[in-house]
Amino acid sequence: MANQYKYKILLDSVSSSQTGGTTGVSGYKKVGFQFKLANVVSGNGIFKVQGTTNGADWTFLALIDNLPNAISEGQTRVLSKTLSANSNVIMWIDDSLPLMAIRTSVTKTTDGSYSAYLIASE
Repeated sequence: MANQYKYKILLDSVSSSQTGGTTGVSGYKKVGFQFKLANVVSGNGIFKVQGTTNGADWTFLALIDNLPNAISEGQTRVLSKTLSANSNVIMWIDDSLPLMAIRTSVTKTTDGSYSAYLIASE
């Protein structure tokens, strides 16, 4: 059986602080995100992800980041990711987190174009 993948644009080059729409992720074991900042001169943006197991109660999720650390420290988890230069990062949530849906948000300071993408697989 072939793996099923889901790719979705959550925030599409937005230039203001906002929360994207709700996206279903039920049945997907691996859920990741790509956050992107473009056209920035002096600002930054803070990305966050919320999840729900019942469609009504939302909580901010700790994302696994690719921050360097000692091998003994394990994976680094953060509640938000700040981008302050034209760049993009990929982050993900724990495989064992059975969520019904997610939504992302970005809080911007002065300028820039912000995007967020969902990458999920069975």
